[in-house]
Amino acid sequence: ARGPKLFQVEQRPGFWHVRQVLDDPAGDHGWSLDAVVDLAESDAAGEVVFDEVSISAG
Repeated sequence: ARGPKLFQVEQRPGFWHVRQVLDDPAGDHGWSLDAVVDLAESDAAGEVVFDEVSISAG
């Protein structure tokens, strides 16, 4: 589930839009976690800070 086929990053100034497709035994890949990472807030906090997080089917 951590391979590059199931993870995408779109880098924008100050933010990363990330998507992790969830692996499943059937290989359907029908669910994903989508998030926006605030890079400045993450640097300040010393850990990843998400602005938005959603889980979606399809």
